[in-house]
Amino acid sequence: MPATILPGLLLSINGKDVTLAPSDVTAAQGTDLHYELLEPVSLGSVGADMNAFVTFLNNTFGLSITFDVQKEIANLPSPLSDMATELANLEFTVQYFRLTVPATKNADGTAKTNPAPKTFTFGVTATLAAPVTLVGSLAIKGVYLQVGYDGVTTVSPTPAPPTP
Repeated sequence: MPATILPGLLLSINGKDVTLAPSDVTAAQGTDLHYELLEPVSLGSVGADMNAFVTFLNNTFGLSITFDVQKEIANLPSPLSDMATELANLEFTVQYFRLTVPATKNADGTAKTNPAPKTFTFGVTATLAAPVTLVGSLAIKGVYLQVGYDGVTTVSPTPAPPTP
């Protein structure tokens, strides 16, 4: 019986080790590699310090948000400020993650002329601090969002202006 080699990935997210399950690389050449999250990973919440979150956004994405978010929220009328506080306290958790790294060689070992792009899918939950009751025992605890990227970016052409 041949040996099986399963290379996985070990990531660090918020100081927690996160293992992405490996795929078998002993199969014939030309096989894609797939990595999947083994268990949900909590990312935490924005929390009470909204300005720290804005600093993170500015540093990570090169933004230049300069206003005091917490002060602006405090100046909002009560229903809006309450909503902003609830949003800041959402607990974010990655529930699903899958990464596919396509093969760069054909089964015969020759390089692929047009290898497929890397693809990924991830799903995140945002959980409220307290559920919102809709009716009876039915309540909303949060939302789930799943996003996939197939490695292909398409840009819609600008439509031609109408001819007179």
